[in-house]
Amino acid sequence: MESRVASALALLPERLSQHVLLSASALALGPPEVERQITVPVAIALSGLPGAVEMRSISQFGLSQITIEFQDDVDLYRARQLVGERLQEAREQLPPGVDGPGMAPIATGLGEIYYVFVEGANQSLMERRAMLDWQVKPRLRTVPGIIEINSFGGQVKQYQVLADPEKLRAYDLSIAEVAKALEANNRNAGGAFIKKEDEQQIVQGIGLVESLDDLRNIVLKADKGASVLLGSVARVEFGPALKQGTITKDGKGEAVAAIAVMLIGENSRTVTAAVKERIAEIQKQMPSGIRLVGFLDRTELVEKTLHPEGENLWHGGVLVVVVLFLFLLQLRAGLIVSSAIPLAMLVAIIGMKRFGVSANLMSLGAIDFGLIVDAAVIIVENCVRRLALARTD
Repeated sequence: MESRVASALALLPERLSQHVLLSASALALGPPEVERQITVPVAIALSGLPGAVEMRSISQFGLSQITIEFQDDVDLYRARQLVGERLQEAREQLPPGVDGPGMAPIATGLGEIYYVFVEGANQSLMERRAMLDWQVKPRLRTVPGIIEINSFGGQVKQYQVLADPEKLRAYDLSIAEVAKALEANNRNAGGAFIKKEDEQQIVQGIGLVESLDDLRNIVLKADKGASVLLGSVARVEFGPALKQGTITKDGKGEAVAAIAVMLIGENSRTVTAAVKERIAEIQKQMPSGIRLVGFLDRTELVEKTLHPEGENLWHGGVLVVVVLFLFLLQLRAGLIVSSAIPLAMLVAIIGMKRFGVSANLMSLGAIDFGLIVDAAVIIVENCVRRLALARTD
């Protein structure tokens, strides 16, 4: 479901601070069934939320997506809390087997700041995906500013029971009975305790499956005094889970990757740097032959954007100052007018720092030094003219 939510994020508008996205998956249902059994009940349960102004939905094969738009002044976290309260009511009306609905991470469509590929020539796709899900992903999620880590590619490891229909018929068993036995024999049971002198001995039944042999030895029924084990009617093995997509790299076949998604409002450059530091730490603890390779680094985009922007500001400021001296033809007037540029920049930077506005292409790209000095030129030129007239008089 995470990969579908991540893909759906790309469809969201940039003004996401007033939007909440919900996704639910049911791989066995077609679009009409998804619309009737999932999308409509959830939409009815979420209708009438305080501050909500619009609700949109998409029903596809195995996927239901609902976007709720709130008023601009509604706090995002309060909106998510209201949606979460209504979801409890909605889940009670959904059919069995539905995964979700769950809220998407608090991120925008541009929140994917860093890709990490798990590479290893001697490890299978299933082994690399297991390393990603159980070793890399949990530690990356603790990086400040990261809201989600999405896993892509590889094969998700599953315990698979492949029943033989002929053997089931021979023992007079059904698939439903096999599924019921699996569920009943994969749990721990707690009792009470037995008091013995000054100690208490806990009574507990341990039944969680820990290996393939534990599955094979599950008793399905007793036939003429003999136990019919699961291994007698089915093949038990590890296998990949069903998937609907994949990821490749450099035309060399399927790869295993994690995508770091940034929390909305965070600084992508600092968060990306923190992610890379954490990856370097994780790399030291990975097995021999496993490499964590970065890709699509947001820091490169930020640096390549800010560097020319800084150069343009510097060149533009110098050019305006030179033009001022040439046209005013007076050193004192030129210095007074030119001082408006650094003073205006200083005031702007103080305001940006105070209100948490980052220095980026959008906040700095619209600066026009000509407009900044226009008023100063008029005022200083008028002052010079009046001073000249006063000397003449």
